[in-house]
Amino acid sequence: MTPFRFVHCADLHIDSPFRGVETGDAAVAERLRRASFEAFDAVVNLCLEERVDCLLIAGDVFDSADRSLRAQFRFLDQMARLSAAGIDSFVVHGNHDPLDGWIAELSYPERVTIFGPEVQAVPLQRRGETLAVVHGVSYPTRNVQENLALRYRADPGASFNIGLLHCNAGADTGHESYAPCTLQDLSAAGMDYWALGHVHRPRVLKDTSPTVCYPGTAQGRSPVETGEHGCYLAEVDETGHVSLCLVPTDSVRWQSGVVALGEDDTLGDVRTAVGQHCEALARKAAGRDLIVRLTLEGRTNVSRELHRPGVVTDLVEALRESLGTARPFVWLDRLTISTRTPVDRESRSAGQDFVGELLRQSQALAQSADGLAALRALLQPVFEHSRAPRHLREFSDPELAEWLSQAESRCLDLLVKEGEG
Repeated sequence: MTPFRFVHCADLHIDSPFRGVETGDAAVAERLRRASFEAFDAVVNLCLEERVDCLLIAGDVFDSADRSLRAQFRFLDQMARLSAAGIDSFVVHGNHDPLDGWIAELSYPERVTIFGPEVQAVPLQRRGETLAVVHGVSYPTRNVQENLALRYRADPGASFNIGLLHCNAGADTGHESYAPCTLQDLSAAGMDYWALGHVHRPRVLKDTSPTVCYPGTAQGRSPVETGEHGCYLAEVDETGHVSLCLVPTDSVRWQSGVVALGEDDTLGDVRTAVGQHCEALARKAAGRDLIVRLTLEGRTNVSRELHRPGVVTDLVEALRESLGTARPFVWLDRLTISTRTPVDRESRSAGQDFVGELLRQSQALAQSADGLAALRALLQPVFEHSRAPRHLREFSDPELAEWLSQAESRCLDLLVKEGEG
């Protein structure tokens, strides 16, 4: 067969609002409003830069059935860019943008295929040669509970068959069960590649015969959709093998994290620690704007001050002022306080309860070479496990003692309630 390449994206949710974040900053609000449009622009730019043969969009192009005219115009304009470059586009609609929603009367270019409510098979051609056959169906209405995968059947005369479907494949996707199906249902259809949509995290369910995957959203839309989001760039070789590369397309990225505070930290130290954590996240974001949610943890003397009314609000505002001057920006959306006051280890270790015994055993192990040797021997099966990081097999007694100290602190956090220090 003739090798070819394509881009697989899904869940664009063009003109989607960022859910779960409120900002009074006009510049940040406008930045968020543009994010879904820019992510789709990035998908199209990738197609043009890589000169792929087609773009596959596996549902939820728009965020709602009553899709905005602005979003429809933007989609049309990008489809026209691809068509002008000789790149075909294949589109299905999902539960967010079913066919019975409002659709403006717009004329799409010839190279754009928008599948209807019945499964269709459309050839992907290059200079008259059929490279593959793309099969697809759109949701006629939002609440589709039928197993649509059962309608698909590969074209036996095609060298490569692609199934384009918005569905819930499997029982552990964490999403509502629209068009539910199993991996076995998908395999039985005879496709070579399943371009799925609906799940918002990239996930390869099967890597060959057939390849089955979700690319996730092109742009994270809420606090739970943290980290990198993008689309798949796929290459099919002369044997039909598919190679996948996840390419990030998000322009604004959600991040979350934990900032551990020391026992003697002050409010000034807290501000510095949070600011440094945000700056470190920004360096890893490769030029993207960030929406950050952080949690403060640890047994610290500043805990009581952090729980005073208004302190966290003022702290967040101060951090926003300092971080907001950077470009790309870092917007501290939320700061959660999970700190506790320090534990009086000396008095607690003298107690005859479980916590006292824990502290005495921990101290005895940390202060004795024999104790650390015994602990090392006890943990050896874990350290030597095939999935354990290689550096665990070579570490010093001081490192082991530090891990023991961290484990002790974590146990105290779980066992000793606030006010019981």
